[in-house]
This record gives sequence, structure tokens and C-alpha cells, in this order.
Amino acid sequence: MARVVLPQSKLKARRRRRRLVLAGIVLFLLLVLAGGAVALAWAPFVRIQTIEVVGASSVSTSSVESAVRGEIAGTYWYVFPRDNALFYPEAQVRAGLQQQFPVFESIALRVEGFTNLRVDVLERGPHALWCGESVASSSPCFLLDAGGVVYAPAADFSGEVYIKYYGHASDAQPKQFLNADEFGALSAFAAAAGQQAKDQVTSLEVGDTFATLHFASGFALMFSTADNTADVLERFRLALTADPFTTHALADFQYLDLRFGDKLYYKLK
Repeated sequence: MARVVLPQSKLKARRRRRRLVLAGIVLFLLLVLAGGAVALAWAPFVRIQTIEVVGASSVSTSSVESAVRGEIAGTYWYVFPRDNALFYPEAQVRAGLQQQFPVFESIALRVEGFTNLRVDVLERGPHALWCGESVASSSPCFLLDAGGVVYAPAADFSGEVYIKYYGHASDAQPKQFLNADEFGALSAFAAAAGQQAKDQVTSLEVGDTFATLHFASGFALMFSTADNTADVLERFRLALTADPFTTHALADFQYLDLRFGDKLYYKLK
């Protein structure tokens, strides 16, 4: 049987060849562009060469620089360098520094001139001490900032300067003792209670259902953690104006228990 090639079939074959050629050209151009992008990504003028650390005082700048270099070392998918100034892992660098250096309250990263990475840090300031789960735990003390963050070991002399807090802290780094609002309320309460009693507050132990405020005279004030600290402070003020607190010094009492609403319980030493 004879086979006849129609003109229309020749036209289709020609179009098919053109599409293949065009696809080949497009693929070639894409490969060239991809290769150029990879080559450009490895160019020294767009890669982080120097790291400038600003604001660190309790941590050496060399330690911070080393930590940053560790975070930007290596490649993405074995192709692109992680130290490229255009797509270095900024969030990962910040998270890594925060975990390794809990003393940093805030971290800002900025690339300057494509080759320098500036790391601006703000360090936490000491507000109190966290000394473990309970007074009986005999744990070493750590510095607490105003937001309740546990961030650094405390020096031996710190115990005479700051109030000691006891209670559960999170396992994540940096550790968190209560949340910022709860810790702020307790800190304000401790300061106000000390003024009311005219006695120095030495420690505050926070349990699951109640807390105990300890004073330098040996007196202790117990209250429920479910109660508003302003209400507790007002009940404490009223108690100090009533008998037997008007006829005895605060140091004569072992404790005052405010956990049961308007009912006050106390014990003399």
C-alpha cells in the first residue's frame, strides 16, 4: 500500500521541530540564568565578610561573632551560600543568639554594604533573683529582669541587694519565671508590702495555689495566687491597723495568713 504524505502533515512536523528548538533555547537560557545566579550568589562582594557587634558588655564580641558565623556557615541545598547578604538566615541567627546568650533582651541585624553584618544587642538589666523551685531546694541564684526572664548566674553579693524569688520557671531558653504581667504585679506588690510593714522583703515563694512573702524580721505573709495583689495589699494594710498588730511589733509574729478572704489568721512566735 502506497503512503501519501499530505502537505498538512509536513506543516505539523515543521511546527513540532520549531517547538522543540524553542524549548531547547528556553531551557538553555534558563540554565544560563541559573548558573549565573549561582555564580553571582558566590561572588565575594555579596557575601558577609565581617561581623560588627554593638552593645554587648557582659558577653565578649568575639563570642557573639563566632556564634553568628556558625549560623551562616554552609549552604542552602548544597548550592547557595548561607552567608550571602541577600538571603542569609536572619531569623535563625537571631533565635540562635537569643538561645545562646539569654542576657540579650533584643537583637537587631542589619547588612551594611553587602559585606558587613551589624549586630545591635540590648542587654537585660537585673531586677531580682530567681533561686529555684523552693526555698528548700538550695539552688544557685540567677538574675531576673523586669519581665521575669532568668538570664544569667548571680554573683554572691547579689543576695543582699535583690529580692529572691522561688517557684517554677520554664525549661525553654531563656527561662521565664511567671509571665511579664504576673511578675510585674508581684514585684510591685512586694515593694508596696515592704513599705506598709516598714520591713525589708527578702524573698517571695510562689506555689501552685498560694505565695509566701518573707521579711527580714522573720515575719511571713501568705496569700492566694488567685487573689488580686491590690486586694491582698489592702487587707494587709487593714490588718496592720488592727489588734494585735497595733500592740505587737511585726517581728513578734511568725506569719499572717490572708488566703481566706476577710478571715485573717496569724501566729505569734
